[in-house]
Amino acid sequence: MRKYAYLARLEELLAALPAEERQDALNYYEEYFDAAGSEQEEKTAEALGDPTEVARKILEGRALPFRRHRPRKKHLPTRRSRKQSPVRKPPRR
Repeated sequence: MRKYAYLARLEELLAALPAEERQDALNYYEEYFDAAGSEQEEKTAEALGDPTEVARKILEGRALPFRRHRPRKKHLPTRRSRKQSPVRKPPRR
C-alpha cells in the first residue's frame, strides 16, 4: 500500500476523532513514511500494520467506537437500472 492510500484509509477510519486529534495522528504516521523515503512506502506500510488495526488501537485508547466498515454510499441509479426500454443493438451491415 502506498503512503497516500494508507493515510487516506486511516483518516477515513479515524472519523470519530476530533479534527485536531485526527490530524495529529495522521501527521505522526506520515512522518514514518517521510523518514523511510518514497522508495520504501510499501515496506513502511507493512511495518506499520493494517490501517484498520492502527485505527482500532487509536480509537480504543480514547474509548471511542470503532467502525470497521466504510460508510455506505448512496445508490445512484445507472442507465440500465432505470426503468427504460431495453438497450437496442444497431443493425448489422
